[in-house]
Amino acid sequence: MKKFVLMLPLLLLLGAAARADMDAVKVTMRDSGYTMGDFLHMRVEIPLEPGQKLDEESLPLTGRSRYWLDLSDLRWHQAGDTLTLDLSWQLFATVEIAQKLQTPVIPLRTQDGRALQIPAQDFHYSPVLPYPLESSGRRANLPPFKADEQTPLMVAAVCLALSLLSIFVWLWLHDRLPWWPRRPGPMTLLARALRRQPADAVLNRDQLRLIHDALNRSAGQSLYPQTLARLFAVAPYLQPEQPSIAAFFERSWRTFHADVPPTLRADEVQPWVVRCARNERLYWRAQRGRGKA
Repeated sequence: MKKFVLMLPLLLLLGAAARADMDAVKVTMRDSGYTMGDFLHMRVEIPLEPGQKLDEESLPLTGRSRYWLDLSDLRWHQAGDTLTLDLSWQLFATVEIAQKLQTPVIPLRTQDGRALQIPAQDFHYSPVLPYPLESSGRRANLPPFKADEQTPLMVAAVCLALSLLSIFVWLWLHDRLPWWPRRPGPMTLLARALRRQPADAVLNRDQLRLIHDALNRSAGQSLYPQTLARLFAVAPYLQPEQPSIAAFFERSWRTFHADVPPTLRADEVQPWVVRCARNERLYWRAQRGRGKA
């Protein structure tokens, strides 16, 4: 109890000193005539003790101070023992009737740790529109905006489909699709024609003529046993299959010109025809690449 009695005068002295500091702060501003969007300009003059300087770190930052009040600009300078601050506030709220509002309290400090304070300032704030004479009811808040989920999904699906189509067309134009070449050669067309033949099926004369026609178009002329070498000179990609082609040529030639019944089965022809088609595509792809280079 004695300690409290002894400290009470000290507290009263500190409060009186703080009140004296606040009373010494001079604030100059217009205190009425403000409405939404207006700027409130305030000049503050604070006396300092000799040798004291303001700590710049204690200055408030510009920007949002209240939901209805922004600190738009802050400038300061010190001349001798007087600190001068010029503050510009912008008002954003609207009211139905004139009200008294306050600027926020701004704490400051000097470099030696002395606390300073700019007290709150009252000002009168006016409504934008005249107060309605008749009674009016407030409308309920609008429901939250519902985002359209279907349209973005549809746009994304269309873009994905167009991208896949573009990739497919690019691969086709550059002959990168093994199952759908852009410009199929005669051996590729032959491989397609024989693809569905059963392995143990005996090839008839029409199918044998189809094979001969593909070989003739690969050579660029009609082939005979004595001119078969011309095929491998014109189409070097067929050279790896020369033994198989020569054996086919010999057996099919006897079928056409010696009245020997067809004996060639599909599984004897399809393997080397498929290999010839693959070699043909790789060869022509390389030739087109050299032409572009």
